[in-house]
Amino acid sequence: LHQPVRVTNVRATRGKPGLAMQHVAALRLVRDVARGKLSGNSVGSHEVTFRPCKLAAGTFSADPGTAGPITLMMQAALMPMLFTGEACSCSLRGGTDVAESPPLDFMTRVLRPTLQLMG
Repeated sequence: LHQPVRVTNVRATRGKPGLAMQHVAALRLVRDVARGKLSGNSVGSHEVTFRPCKLAAGTFSADPGTAGPITLMMQAALMPMLFTGEACSCSLRGGTDVAESPPLDFMTRVLRPTLQLMG
C-alpha cells in the first residue's frame, strides 16, 4: 500500500479527456487518508502521481463543487479507510445517481452486503 503510483493518459479517449472535478476530489480524499503527496491533481490533467504515506483514521470530507458522483469518491476512499484499522467517517457532497458511475443503490444493495459477508 505504500508504493508510489503514476497514471498517464487519464481518460484520454473521452469526449472531455483528463480529470474532472469529481476525480480531483476523489484523489484528494485518498491523499488525505494516506497522508500522501499528490501531483497533477487539477481539472484537465492527463497525468497524476500519488505517493502514499502511512494511512491514518479520521474524519474526512470531499466536495467536487458539482453534482459529481459521491459513489466515485466512496469507491476511491473505501479500501484505504478500511486499512487504517480504526473508525473513519467521511462527509461527501455531490450526486447519488450520475451517468457513467455506479448508482447509490448499487453501493447500498450490492457492495455493502457483499462487504458485510466478508467480515
